[in-house]
Amino acid sequence: MVAVEVGMVAGQGTHNRIPSQKHTMSNLPFDASLFGNKGDFPPTHSPAAFARVTSDLLPFLSNNAPFPDFDSARNQRASLLSDISKINEEIQRLLERRAEILKAVDAYSTVLSPVRRVPPEIWTQIFLHLKDMSPSEHYLGGLKHYPWILSYVCMTWRAVALSCGEIWQDIHVLDGVRCRDPLALLDTILNRCGHHIDFRLSFRRNPSHPLPELDIDTPKSLFSLLARHSNQWRDVALHITGGSVGLLTQVHGRLQSLTTLELCCLSGETDSISGFEIAPRLVSLKVSGWTFETQFVFPWCQLVHFSDSRRGNPNTFSTFSSDFIRESNPALRFLQIDAFQEQSLATPIIRSHLTALRCSSAMFIESLILPALTNISINPRRFRHSPEPEGALLAIYGLILRSHCVLTTLSISDTSLTDDLYLLLDLTPQLIELAVEFPRWHRAYDQMIKELIFALVEKQDNEDIFLLVPSLKQLSISSYDMHHTKPIRFLDDNFSVMIGARKAWAVKIALMATEVALSPAGKAHLHRLREDGVDLIVNVYDCEEDMTILDVS
Repeated sequence: MVAVEVGMVAGQGTHNRIPSQKHTMSNLPFDASLFGNKGDFPPTHSPAAFARVTSDLLPFLSNNAPFPDFDSARNQRASLLSDISKINEEIQRLLERRAEILKAVDAYSTVLSPVRRVPPEIWTQIFLHLKDMSPSEHYLGGLKHYPWILSYVCMTWRAVALSCGEIWQDIHVLDGVRCRDPLALLDTILNRCGHHIDFRLSFRRNPSHPLPELDIDTPKSLFSLLARHSNQWRDVALHITGGSVGLLTQVHGRLQSLTTLELCCLSGETDSISGFEIAPRLVSLKVSGWTFETQFVFPWCQLVHFSDSRRGNPNTFSTFSSDFIRESNPALRFLQIDAFQEQSLATPIIRSHLTALRCSSAMFIESLILPALTNISINPRRFRHSPEPEGALLAIYGLILRSHCVLTTLSISDTSLTDDLYLLLDLTPQLIELAVEFPRWHRAYDQMIKELIFALVEKQDNEDIFLLVPSLKQLSISSYDMHHTKPIRFLDDNFSVMIGARKAWAVKIALMATEVALSPAGKAHLHRLREDGVDLIVNVYDCEEDMTILDVS
């Protein structure tokens, strides 16, 4: 009915024409669910839809009267659309501003990142820690080695690296170094070392002649450059030839900081060595390779650590070493003498402060009285070809009785484990460390080790106290005989059981062998001991087959 009336009115003229339904209803509040057609608006109106329209609008559906709020709503819509456009423009501007700020934040985060804000003092400690993890020395010419790499990373690292003298120390200078300008490079390193310089110098050729290689300066020039900084020398190792000895006079009286010196002769001979007479802080000296006829002049009276690894005929060392020991610092604490002697000295040598002794001669041990001795090593040179020191264990036994010392560390190498060892261990109840080394393995050693292990784990009746060295905390058994590897039989199932008898000790066994007598069950037992907390390391390696036979670690 309404639709027909609207059509009749529309036919009377244009002045009373009712606007199209689409134009009229487009500004009215509506609910799409009121219409049955789900397609484009406006759909065909149903009677139910009109019944739900508010009563305020019903009068305008049957005539052509203007809707009072229509223009206002249309104006409001235009205003809202304008506001929305402005808001969209503002949002776009804010988004662009946000992007700029994010870029700035990223830039600030990069520049002010935690790694860039570490104080130089912390970087210095980090670099020093890296030094401990790196090789102990860097070669002259090794520009790809520590510490050069640290100075290549960035400006901050370079500044820290150049200001940290300790990371440039520990230089290894070779006479055959290959680089463009070794003198300039060495001078650069020396100027970066700070107050002290630690270095090892190896001269394998005569310094009076230039080396045949191109771009290599003479050893004489390299040493002269080092000598210019001799007041900064602290820990120095000089491995030189007899023909290089004359260079040492350049440092005479200019060794105020030198504390540790190693002087080794690689080849040749010389009558005397001078240049180190005045070294007020020198406390540690090691000499090797020279003959016993070579005359040394050192401040013997201030040494605390002395090692003499020279080889000579029997009795030759009595002309030097014994005189040195008698004239040495009464506070001497470490002494190593590798030479042999066939007869003991008529007058014993007494050193009240000596705590550590390494030697290879039983007769020398019989010439000593050392009340403070706690650490002794017999025949410490692993690869020497000299015979085992006869009577060394009995000599130590006598030394303990004479000196009334308390031994805590005993290391014996290339010495038969006879009954003398058990006499010695009975005399050292406070022994903490025991090390046994065999440069060459013999079948008889299997039974010796078995008896030793059995004695170490034997307890007193009805008591949890070990009969032999009850304070023992560390046991080491090793053999590095690479050329005469044999089967080792003491590593059997009984051994694995006995090792577990002492829970509070650390056992390290390193052997070269072709096979062991351990069964799979015995190997599993060793692994269980380690899992249960026993500090146990067992490594057996077959050099001939280039394979690991047993690894418990």
